[in-house]
Amino acid sequence: MPLTEENGTRKLAAIMFTDIKGFSKKMGENEVAAMQILHTHDTMMKAVVAKYGGTVIKSIGDSFMVDFSSAVNAVKCAIDAQENFWNHNKEKSEFEKIEIRVGVHLGDVITVGNDIYGDGVNIAARIEAITEPTRICISQDVYNQVKKKMQIRVYNIGSIELKNIDEPVEVFEILLDSIPELSEPSQSALQSPTRKKADAITKQEEEEARQVEVAKKKADEERQKEEEKQRKAQEIFQKAEAYFQAGAIDNAEAELKEVYKIVSMHYGAQMLTLQIEEERTKHEEEERRHRIKEEKRRKEEERKQHIQDCLQQAMQHVEHDQFNEALAAVQKVYTIDPNNAEAKKLEEQIRQAERAKAELDQLQAAEAERQAQQEALRQRQATAEELAKTKTAVEEKPRIQARHIKSRLKLYAGIGAAVIVLAVGAFLASSYLSKPPSFAVFPLQNGSLRGADNYIGTTFSSLLANGLAHGQQTTVISTSSTASVDPNTASAFDVQYVLQGTVQVSGSGVTANVKLLEVKNQQTVWESNFVTNVSKMNEVAAKAAEAILKQLNIESPPLTAQQASVHTEANELYFHGVALIHQPKIGSIEEGINLLQQSLQVDSAFALGRAALGEGLLLHFKRSGEKDARLLTDVTQSCSMALQFNKNTALAYQVLGEAYRLTQQFDRSRDVVMKSLSLQPGNADCYRQLAMLSLIEGNVEKALEHVTMATKLDPRSYESYFVKGLVHHYKREFAEAVQAYEDASLTGAQDSLLTVDYKFSAWNGIDAEDKIISYCNQLMNRASIESKLELTYLIAQAQQLSGKQESLEKLKEGIEAGRIFLEQNPTNVTVTAYLALMHSRSGNFELAQKEMASAVALNPKSAQLLYWQARVFAIQNKKANALEALAKAVAMEYNFSEILNPDFNSIAKDPDFAATIARK
Repeated sequence: MPLTEENGTRKLAAIMFTDIKGFSKKMGENEVAAMQILHTHDTMMKAVVAKYGGTVIKSIGDSFMVDFSSAVNAVKCAIDAQENFWNHNKEKSEFEKIEIRVGVHLGDVITVGNDIYGDGVNIAARIEAITEPTRICISQDVYNQVKKKMQIRVYNIGSIELKNIDEPVEVFEILLDSIPELSEPSQSALQSPTRKKADAITKQEEEEARQVEVAKKKADEERQKEEEKQRKAQEIFQKAEAYFQAGAIDNAEAELKEVYKIVSMHYGAQMLTLQIEEERTKHEEEERRHRIKEEKRRKEEERKQHIQDCLQQAMQHVEHDQFNEALAAVQKVYTIDPNNAEAKKLEEQIRQAERAKAELDQLQAAEAERQAQQEALRQRQATAEELAKTKTAVEEKPRIQARHIKSRLKLYAGIGAAVIVLAVGAFLASSYLSKPPSFAVFPLQNGSLRGADNYIGTTFSSLLANGLAHGQQTTVISTSSTASVDPNTASAFDVQYVLQGTVQVSGSGVTANVKLLEVKNQQTVWESNFVTNVSKMNEVAAKAAEAILKQLNIESPPLTAQQASVHTEANELYFHGVALIHQPKIGSIEEGINLLQQSLQVDSAFALGRAALGEGLLLHFKRSGEKDARLLTDVTQSCSMALQFNKNTALAYQVLGEAYRLTQQFDRSRDVVMKSLSLQPGNADCYRQLAMLSLIEGNVEKALEHVTMATKLDPRSYESYFVKGLVHHYKREFAEAVQAYEDASLTGAQDSLLTVDYKFSAWNGIDAEDKIISYCNQLMNRASIESKLELTYLIAQAQQLSGKQESLEKLKEGIEAGRIFLEQNPTNVTVTAYLALMHSRSGNFELAQKEMASAVALNPKSAQLLYWQARVFAIQNKKANALEALAKAVAMEYNFSEILNPDFNSIAKDPDFAATIARK
């Protein structure tokens, strides 16, 4: 049992002393940062001491004194601590490193209250003083206890004289095999430290400890002052919150100003300020919507009245046989409403009446001629009987017809019901025939083969469609849209003609039957059989398209067939590869790329093959998340080589256009896209690219024109609906954008990328935060830490934009998770950026800017980080800073999803925002 002394209790204990290398120097360089390093050190030390059952007796400055009941646990704790700090220091700057020296002694000590005294304590302290940083030294007594109980290697420094210790103490340095740099004796150990050196180090450590204690005391005093300020600020904030709840917003704002006089930052006050702004914005928005609604209603009433006035004028003109004036009045209606049904009906009635009047005039002229003939007959003195017969035959019929025409004219002028029915039927028939010609070309059927297996039938149809598109004002639905539709349901495309047929393949021989049907009456208007081979398919398809256009009297320039390879094998590989790269799965695209590469091995000068390879690589880039930028370099090289072999390869220009846009070369992109359209009219992909380029240039209305054309030409392509969604999104027509994005998902878009990057933003615009929360929660379990942090932020963002108080708890949860992660991974810029965004939405503006500046400093060339920095400023309503960062980001990389992010809501309607994102 321990002996009881007058002033304490004596016992045998293992005492461990630690100290940080050069901590006073760090304090001199940057006291705030040094105190943060000390906090990290203290946290790590307390954790490892607790792990091995030790008790921290003192924490003086940057030193620790720890009591262990077991020498083995003391040594294990020392080794574990050095390994932890070694791993922590990896990739750290010299200032950020935490390098400690550890000394351990087993001896007799006296405990008084919570403190320990005696030679055992002094020896441990002196041993620590002679120890090199990152090293552990132990006394002979400790070594005797542990050498048979654990596997360690030591270096015997020898007996050393220690200050105020009567006898020399034999000291050992522990060699750590787990750390190669520490597996050999230190230089100090090899030289056997002197007592003079030990005393000097001890004195230096005592001075450092004193300085650190002074700094700690100063920090505590400042903390207490800050806590008092926060307490006073909190009392005033609670008054402000009560006013806000009672609806007294002005009073609440006055109290918040008092809060800011006391503290520059206050989480609750910042959030309440945002809520007040949101309330005012909501009220202003409601008033604005009401004004717009009333203005729309007034304009709509005026529009309807104007239409009715024009229609009334037209009917009055008809009553006076003023048909040209009547048609002019109808045309005024079309300038207001191009599809007005009443105007169309009335126009046809006017034309019917005009034709009836012309017919009546003709009959009256015939009657006059008849009378002249009658007079001539009289002069010839024809017999009375012959004259009577002639009179009956010639006179009665015109009179009956004249009466009938007059009756019809009266009915037309009076808008009789029966006449309207007939007029509408005649109008529909004539208008159908007068429409610009439109076609839907379906893949030629080859037995039971479908999709990529029917690559000959699909390719033949694509070639026919390209040829028909050269006709004047023709519209040809893209074969990518018709491929998934039964030809018997072609009416869904609202076209006049359907081209379909069959194909049989035998070796390299191809036999095809192609026929053109008129949709309205399902009559075959053209049909032909072709016997050719794969090398001649391009020429045959061009001649067939030319024959169809000629049959329908449609003007077109002479068609030039795209040049096939002179090698049959190269053509077969090419056609099969093209079919595969247009399949949705990555595996099929990769297989298609392989076949196209084999085709080029057979014929290296095959221009179409090189263009198709470029298209395949581009599709692989897009389907794999647009991450591997090296693929775009390969795309550009392949298409550029295609143009070297044949400068009229339309596909090469088309693919280059998209590659140039993705690499931010917008002028070059527009030039080559226009070149592609001149060679291949009706290309939906070109119109999609023009729409996106118009958005980038800031011309939203032009973008809408282009995407409307793309959707018309390729109505079952997810890319058409995606671009359509972008256009509506830019116009802040969120409901329409959501619908377009949903259509894109239904037609094959990668829903996960589309949802997080675009649907979330549009859902926020229609207050559908429940969908965002549900979707994020589904992804949360299988997400990485960075992704979880993003999902947490997206939930909080949606909640806050909808005015939900739950956002505060969600932000707090995200901030805590991000902080813990950064302790182990302090250079992770993604987590740092999301912390900045969450701090901004929590009202901690200064901390948010500090975090964001830290992230940008780690990677200043990242456009992504600049967009995030702009978002941080936008959330804080710092417009000038936000636009400055946004301008830099847009100049580096135009990113649609970032520009549409709801974090920009506070400035998105500002003309300066539109001007900043426009790349002229």
